[in-house]
Amino acid sequence: DEPLKEKMLALSKDESIFTGPFNEKNSNEDDDIFILDDSRVMLIRRLLEIDSNLGYTHARVSGRSTIKEKIFWMNYFFHCEK
Repeated sequence: DEPLKEKMLALSKDESIFTGPFNEKNSNEDDDIFILDDSRVMLIRRLLEIDSNLGYTHARVSGRSTIKEKIFWMNYFFHCEK
């Protein structure tokens, strides 16, 4: 639905979404909960096609910091579920 889509598109404009609550210290606690499997990767690819800001933020945030790929997406999906 459109309101949900708008909320998700707004997430990618806020860099703080991708820096918490998960980080290098606590991301391993959720290894069983969050797995970058094929279905998740396909979803991520689709999201990147839909949301150009998400791709830009991903490149900017994960490319210049210690935020790893898994942590970036853990934080994004955590905030999507809120």
